[in-house]
Amino acid sequence: MRKLLLLALVPLALAFAAPATAATPVLITSGGFDPVQITVGAGDTVTWTNNDSIKRQVVADGGAFASPVLLPDQSWSYRFARAGAFAYHDQLKSAQKGTVTVRGTATRSVTITAGQRAVTLGSSIELSGDISAGAGQQVIVVAKPYLGVETRTPVLTESDGAWSMNVRPRIRTEYHAEWGQTMSAQSPVVYVRPGVGLRVLNAKTGSFTTKVTALRSYKGKFVTLQRLSGNAWIKVKRVRLGTGSAARFTARLPRSARVRVLVPTAPGYLQGYSRTALVRR
Repeated sequence: MRKLLLLALVPLALAFAAPATAATPVLITSGGFDPVQITVGAGDTVTWTNNDSIKRQVVADGGAFASPVLLPDQSWSYRFARAGAFAYHDQLKSAQKGTVTVRGTATRSVTITAGQRAVTLGSSIELSGDISAGAGQQVIVVAKPYLGVETRTPVLTESDGAWSMNVRPRIRTEYHAEWGQTMSAQSPVVYVRPGVGLRVLNAKTGSFTTKVTALRSYKGKFVTLQRLSGNAWIKVKRVRLGTGSAARFTARLPRSARVRVLVPTAPGYLQGYSRTALVRR
């Protein structure tokens, strides 16, 4: 009996020992798929996560794949073995659609990677990669900002075929590289946090101003003043932003407090937060 038990455990141990492969994430939100369009390479995996409060189901228009019904917070993954464009929809909310473009691989290749996957508005990151040739070759870096206009920027390769350039994404942006008719299998997405300013006008009266900087207006949206308590940030006050995505407000605080302003996620932007300010009165 002991021998049978040990034999039964072997496949399970091997399953856990298998290395995990990185997957491209897609969120299923109440407003639709995020991102709506993604590009991956043949053999890559896409993982959909239900970030809504109701059941959802991912189904390919042509029947290539179909997820089970996903409860809130559940995920499902699919590996795309061949190149092509795969349109899909939510079977339970059919108006919401998405597309996965799968690029094939070839001997002639160009790669692209992003030095960071998330930045604050105004910060720069390095994009880099290489080609299967030498120096002086022109690579086109294609940027696709969220609901924006695609841009194409040329860059020349170095002696070893490597290339690099700095970019300042202003909203969530997907990048890929082209070398002649060859496109990169990778399409890294760089996520952006809005710029958030916090100024202490009068520490004694607890008077502050805050301003959010982004391509889109945050007028009418709420931000939260938080106070550091031990190792946790706790809510002090919600503030509605006005004209210019800014607001002036007062808040009751202890004699000494470290505070910041937290900004919720918005289309094209991650959650953002200001610098930490020390308030003493």
